[in-house]
Amino acid sequence: MAQEYSKRELSKSTSTISEREGEETLQSQSKIVDDPFYLESNMRYLKNIMQEIKEGKAHFVEHDLIE
Repeated sequence: MAQEYSKRELSKSTSTISEREGEETLQSQSKIVDDPFYLESNMRYLKNIMQEIKEGKAHFVEHDLIE
């Protein structure tokens, strides 16, 4: 009987931990979605730049550092 109780409690606490981890994951994912870096338009732009670099079409220009 005590062993059954322990299993139930363990299962209950494990599911609570899983729920908390799931909530934290959702919160971190929503932060990523809100970040303009991850917008579809920016991802498309970056992929195009990478393609130009691979094809040797990209032109790099030295510039001053922005502080």
